[in-house]
Amino acid sequence: MDTVCPKCKADITPDDVNVAQNVAYCRACDTLHKLSDLVERESFDDAAAGEIPAGAWLRDDGRQTRVGATMRSVGTAIFFLIFSTFWNSIVAIFVVGAIGSLLGGDSSVSIGEGDNARPIESGDSLFVLLFMIPFVLVGLGTLAVALLALFGRVEVTLRPGQGRVFTGLGPIGWSRRFDSTRVKNVSIETANSSTNGKPDRQVVIDAADRTVKLGTTLSRARRRWIAAALQRLLVA
Repeated sequence: MDTVCPKCKADITPDDVNVAQNVAYCRACDTLHKLSDLVERESFDDAAAGEIPAGAWLRDDGRQTRVGATMRSVGTAIFFLIFSTFWNSIVAIFVVGAIGSLLGGDSSVSIGEGDNARPIESGDSLFVLLFMIPFVLVGLGTLAVALLALFGRVEVTLRPGQGRVFTGLGPIGWSRRFDSTRVKNVSIETANSSTNGKPDRQVVIDAADRTVKLGTTLSRARRRWIAAALQRLLVA
């Protein structure tokens, strides 16, 4: 397969490709690339020409174009639902007990062990509530991950002169905007995170005003298709 430099579009000769070291060198612009990234870049274009994978969509109503995919992963959702239920149940016991004590009621939760155990008193309750804040945040975070794995989505909305990347659940989520008329490249690259010891992959939109990254939680088929569709809509 011919290898093309994504920066200057010049051909990279086989003599400048080192498969063992996973590198490709472009003499035209004096740039070193990861060979695996270039190969994936060249191959994911074929994904846009094929069928849209299950859970992905391309919708154009004449005013805007939306390219997106669901974040649904049953295995991930089940794991985090079980973990979140167990974790939040334990945390709730201490939080409810501390609140009850703070309000002047009897607390059924004890602190200490053995003969030294005693109910949470009002003097302890504020400390317990403050101490439990990071545990509550962890519980909320795992629940959010479970809900995203069930109902979350990643969607790129393209309008004349404007692009918006949304990641979230329903209307709640994280949006990032970029200039859709000044996109230089769309690629799939290695992310800074990992899952089960393997580096995650992400779609990278390289626009003149900013670089936007998305799709680390998507399945490989959905991520490749979104990257290919965005490449054709924004760059080709």
